[in-house]
Amino acid sequence: MKRTSVMLLSFAVFALIVIFSNQSKSSASNALPSWSVTVHYEFGTGLVQNAYVYIKKNGSNQFNSPQLTDVNGFTYLTNGGSSFPDGTYQVSATKFGFGPGTPVTVVISGGAPVYPVTNVNIGTPE
Repeated sequence: MKRTSVMLLSFAVFALIVIFSNQSKSSASNALPSWSVTVHYEFGTGLVQNAYVYIKKNGSNQFNSPQLTDVNGFTYLTNGGSSFPDGTYQVSATKFGFGPGTPVTVVISGGAPVYPVTNVNIGTPE
């Protein structure tokens, strides 16, 4: 009788572990991809607010770009709650009174950027 009780209890604990494990995997796979772009001054110093961030593929703006950075030099992209289309994108930033920065290449694979935080430098003030 003791063996049966221990075996049933062990089975119940194992079943609960499997159920909770599958729920956490399910919620993780349903998490929407996100992508942030931070704009820095030349040489990666400081943060640039109110800079326009452009995300382009084959020369066309993507994901409602250009988007303005906030007071922390940051903009956040969610693609309207959908995963991002796979491909290679060019990310750049501009701001009136500053020279052009160097575009950064971002690869999206499996619906999310390989590196979901992108840092872009803007040119020297003119």
